[in-house]
Amino acid sequence: EDGIRDYKVTGVQTCALPISMIPYIVAAHQKDALEVFGNDLQLARPITRGQAAAVIVALHEMAGVDAAGYKDVRAGTIESRAISVVVKQGWMGPLRSNYFGVRRVLKGADALLLLRKASGESIPTRTEVPERFERSLTSPTASTIRVNVGAGATYGSTANLPKGDILQAVWKFLNQKR
Repeated sequence: EDGIRDYKVTGVQTCALPISMIPYIVAAHQKDALEVFGNDLQLARPITRGQAAAVIVALHEMAGVDAAGYKDVRAGTIESRAISVVVKQGWMGPLRSNYFGVRRVLKGADALLLLRKASGESIPTRTEVPERFERSLTSPTASTIRVNVGAGATYGSTANLPKGDILQAVWKFLNQKR
């Protein structure tokens, strides 16, 4: 059973956290990956595309310049600098040529794709994907991240992922032995 504890990270207000989440939040805080959330992590709310970009760029300890050309991205923000990095790295793309979707909720499948790309895992192209109904008899070599997306969600679902689940998945992924 997961206990709850009041916990204070320097610069972040005291809040009740599940004990199991504390190591993830502390590790992310140490890399300034939580700066985008301000003083309230709002762990039960879904993460936006802009927030996800900011978290992943901070975890990689990368810096960017303001993203130009997107009407929904405000210059001088954490998200703006992060978006320039994720687009340049090919980890995320705009939804339209002049619209990134900075405040849109990051869907489950998109979150997993972002984590795979940001970790350097190769993403198969359509021509590299085996036939849909063929099964490989060899054991899988790719990393697998399991994220609870809620009741009724299925594989490939576009269910919203709460920030707590994203942080937990990122932590596990970063600490995998390669």
